[in-house]
Amino acid sequence: MSEGDSSGTPSFQRARTRPQKAERERALIDAARESLEQGTDPWALSLAEVARRAGMAKSNVYRYFGGLESVLLAVLADEWLAFGEAVGRRMDAAVSAGARGPDELAGLLSASFAHRPLLCQLQSALPTIMERNLDPEEVATFKRDGLHLVDELARGMQRVEPRLTVREHGAVIRVMLVLVGGLWPLAHPRAPERSGNGPPIEPDDAVVALRFEFESDLHDALARVLRGSRATSG
Repeated sequence: MSEGDSSGTPSFQRARTRPQKAERERALIDAARESLEQGTDPWALSLAEVARRAGMAKSNVYRYFGGLESVLLAVLADEWLAFGEAVGRRMDAAVSAGARGPDELAGLLSASFAHRPLLCQLQSALPTIMERNLDPEEVATFKRDGLHLVDELARGMQRVEPRLTVREHGAVIRVMLVLVGGLWPLAHPRAPERSGNGPPIEPDDAVVALRFEFESDLHDALARVLRGSRATSG
């Protein structure tokens, strides 16, 4: 029995073993990522489009995921793993070069986030949109799985800023997640609205002055958090 349909959707055989199931899940995750990286807004992405790109019928997606938000959560999990590997290399390089301190750590963290816009976009939507449409246990599993990454990240951060303990860096990470989730949508607002059929309405100078720049604002905020944590450490 194939997983295609009579509409001409490409098909392949239904997964019957655990490796085959993992292969189908990976195909769906990669299909969603491909669409998102080509500029599709996560909330404009449809499950039908993900299924089409993965070569299966939409109805068969539910054999592997509970819905579109479940696929997006899997993409987010992949993004966090890739982020952990990339920032780990940055921290290794910083330590080897003797670059230590709050400003150095804030710089490499903010740059690492800025290089992963999909991570920031999905993370900012996790508590306000995705969690409302996901099974609570699915979200809890995602967060439990993330604890290992948090521990590894805190240990790596402690090498760059040794005046804070691993536990204190863990507290910094909690604040960092809030900063990333809040700054990303502020720094990437919706496109200017149009007035009728005319050109987009351009904001005035006062509004422009209130704009956020993600990487530099994240850097400044993290540096302040790190310096403040250091001042109260112990």
